[in-house]
Amino acid sequence: MTSNATQPTISLRISGKVIATPGKFRSRIDLGLVQIDEKQISVGRISNTDIINKAYEIYNKSKEEVKIEISKSPDYLDIKLGQKVLKPKEKTEIGVVFDANKVNKFGNVRDDVFFMINSVESKKSFQVSSYIQMDFSHLSKSDRKNAPKIHFFKNNFDFSALKKNHKKMDEIEIQNNGKNDLTILHIDPTKGIIIHDYPKKLKAKEKSKIFFEIQNKDNLQKLHANIKIYSNDPNKFETNVSIRSQAQQKRSKTNFISARELTNHIKKYNKMSLMQTKTTQLKDTSYAIIDTRSKKLYKASHIPGAINLNQKSKDFKELLKSFDQNSTTYYIYSNDDKESEIFASVLNKHGIKKVKCIKGGMQSWIEEENSKPKK
Repeated sequence: MTSNATQPTISLRISGKVIATPGKFRSRIDLGLVQIDEKQISVGRISNTDIINKAYEIYNKSKEEVKIEISKSPDYLDIKLGQKVLKPKEKTEIGVVFDANKVNKFGNVRDDVFFMINSVESKKSFQVSSYIQMDFSHLSKSDRKNAPKIHFFKNNFDFSALKKNHKKMDEIEIQNNGKNDLTILHIDPTKGIIIHDYPKKLKAKEKSKIFFEIQNKDNLQKLHANIKIYSNDPNKFETNVSIRSQAQQKRSKTNFISARELTNHIKKYNKMSLMQTKTTQLKDTSYAIIDTRSKKLYKASHIPGAINLNQKSKDFKELLKSFDQNSTTYYIYSNDDKESEIFASVLNKHGIKKVKCIKGGMQSWIEEENSKPKK
């Protein structure tokens, strides 16, 4: 869980014993003609010196003989099949040796194993997951006392002014407050972060910097990213640096007019024909009035000449193409000003410039009509 608390990232671990139903694969991966009794090779949290042995069952569920081969697998896995050819309804064992010594990173490790079934590579993969930490079990009390101590001058960064498609460089300042050399073992940034340079080793009391770049390529309004830094500090093997940014947005100011102003505006233009189609009412005209309420409310009462249209309308996307981006003025009203404002912002995003909302919606129109002297 990542939050804006003093300790930004907290891992919750759930453990327990799972009792499988006899004769059934409760958690399995289906590879077409065959299936494996587990969805993934999960070795959990292990040290970088561990060698883990696992065994799984692969089952031929088809009515034909099946040939099984390993197509792709990471170098740190040694996978052996009990039988390479399985008769219908036959099982065999898959032996897996996970050698953490051969993994070239720390922290979360995820990879895929692909099988060849009758010389055709399976589309689904057998996933591998683990968390590898440095083995500090051999350290004596004296070793721990003299061990390196990584210190971060700042581990939370907030780029509140980051614009869309904008890149920004910054640096994480670190220091070794221990007595022995500090080694940066591995740095794992999430999407949107690029690590440009960092020190591999720091002597006692030495300071240095990790240079990184934040990017907002996907035009995200908010970007929450992390940089996980792994070191040989036995008390702080993993440190999480939190990176946040919020893209600047130009808020379009909604133009509101009163119902009386609407009446005056309409008088300036020629009277609209009520026989026009929605398309011509939106395009071939000086102005158009849009009622964004439900069909039921629209049928009960509406401003004369208004078109009933909202984002839930079936023809909304098609009719959006009919809007005039420059000449036509669009008057929007709804149940309340907020709904009108939302619809107006949608039109603005599609390049439609002349949009005005009727303040108070339909109710203000009714009140304006009732206030007129009766003839």
